[in-house]
Amino acid sequence: MRDIYAKDSVALLRSQGIDFARNAVAGVSSLHFAKLAAASGLLFNKSLTWVTFHGAYDIGYLVKILTWGVLPKSLEEFLVLVKELFGGNTYDVKHVMRFCNGLYGCLEKVADTLQVD
Repeated sequence: MRDIYAKDSVALLRSQGIDFARNAVAGVSSLHFAKLAAASGLLFNKSLTWVTFHGAYDIGYLVKILTWGVLPKSLEEFLVLVKELFGGNTYDVKHVMRFCNGLYGCLEKVADTLQVD
């Protein structure tokens, strides 16, 4: 069974130089990546803070790779796994922006508004 994917996202990645055929042959396997991530100290580390921008799919993909399987069926189970894997300090700036007056748009616009380089 093939994974579901967004055709426009794949097209964007290809336009940015991602060579999927090459990665399939010469890239790092998901299993090897999961083992390296587990040994790195980045996982299960409550002293780290993970920050994404519109990163729910990225976090979901990482959870799938790191657990070597299928994602949980419920949001509650998924959030428990995210908390366990990433230490409980995971934030999505795009989501946080919904609660901040005057913050909207892409990451670059938000950085400009907040005067962050």
